[in-house]
Amino acid sequence: MRKESFSLVELLIVVIIIGILAAIAIPTYLKTKESVFDKEAITGLKALQVGEKSYKYDTGTYYPSAGSDSNLGSINHELHVALQSSAWTYTVYSTGCVQAVRTGKAWFLIITNNEPTTGSCS
Repeated sequence: MRKESFSLVELLIVVIIIGILAAIAIPTYLKTKESVFDKEAITGLKALQVGEKSYKYDTGTYYPSAGSDSNLGSINHELHVALQSSAWTYTVYSTGCVQAVRTGKAWFLIITNNEPTTGSCS
């Protein structure tokens, strides 16, 4: 009786096919992951924009009254938003600019502009 098994060549072909599929899938996965991070920042900035507009309507000035604030707890409290601690560090400037920074990337949104842009508020 003969035992059926895979030959070394067949196993090598399967490993090569899996390697090719991984080489195609990994860059797509990383690109999608970056896209999700960017959308998270943009969503956070738009929430901060709404909070800043509401704060200015109530007090006559943007939050904070001078300088900047990057304490997420005080930003959430003062602007009545619910941003979660994530990969992004959010900063709110008294000039009406909000910024999200993560390693290698920064987004900012000026209150008078509705489209987030890469770069910084300064």
